[in-house]
Amino acid sequence: MTPRVSVVLPVHDRRDVLERAVASVLDQTMADLELIVVDDGSADGSMDLVERIAGHDARVVPLRLEHNVGPAAARNRGIDWASAELVAFQDSDDRWFPEKLERQLAAIGDADVCYCAAIHLSADCCYRIPRGGTLATPTGDLLEQVLVSNPITPQNLLVRRAVLRDLGGFDESLPINEDWDLAIRLAASPGRCTYVDEPLALIHRTEGSVSSDRSADVRFRDDLLVRYAAHYERFPASCASQHYIVGRMLLDQRRWRQGGAHLLRAARHARTPAGLVRLLRRQRRVTP
Repeated sequence: MTPRVSVVLPVHDRRDVLERAVASVLDQTMADLELIVVDDGSADGSMDLVERIAGHDARVVPLRLEHNVGPAAARNRGIDWASAELVAFQDSDDRWFPEKLERQLAAIGDADVCYCAAIHLSADCCYRIPRGGTLATPTGDLLEQVLVSNPITPQNLLVRRAVLRDLGGFDESLPINEDWDLAIRLAASPGRCTYVDEPLALIHRTEGSVSSDRSADVRFRDDLLVRYAAHYERFPASCASQHYIVGRMLLDQRRWRQGGAHLLRAARHARTPAGLVRLLRRQRRVTP
């Protein structure tokens, strides 16, 4: 029988934490699922562990790639293999609370996307996603907010497989924040989005990971302003916020000229003194 949810989990040399992530999926209160573990060219025995678990639980589907292709491409291979109408994602070092899928299935209804709150953990900080608490409009049209800060990560997302295929899945050309790029495309699509205002995933960020690279993050945000220029033109306040964030990050890196240029663009897109005040107030509440 076709499962209700296909869960895609890419892994590359994470045997030390992989079993915890897998267990958090298999221990869901909503047990009607398949777990597709995509081994992205691991050399540390990660797939040996997965195959051992699969020998005891038929819901686990090991999928071995011959070469390392990166997380975006590995997730796309898992989407191609998925058999359920709905797809969720887990990462090899993260955890779900047991009720995650049950809560999201109850909330999604006929919508295309359901995301939930999550907890982000690192060695020096802990915060809730979405940043700054629940978004002003957590369901419906998210585009204005997603252009500034991404509330949708692979770990808190439940989405219809047909929508992923229509959008082309994750952009395999991106070395970082491919989930944010997908979130913008999901938010810009005509389908409806629902939200579970309950932290149901724990996202671990390790020092030295790609997602911790501030310079790469600046380059990505700069590229967003070009890639989705039409969306930013539609929402000038989001454009101002993104320029402000990039400017502050560049100043932190002592790149004074580039940072100053972005801050000037932020002021220009804020348009009025009142708009500039609102921008500064927003940025005090939510930092990159």
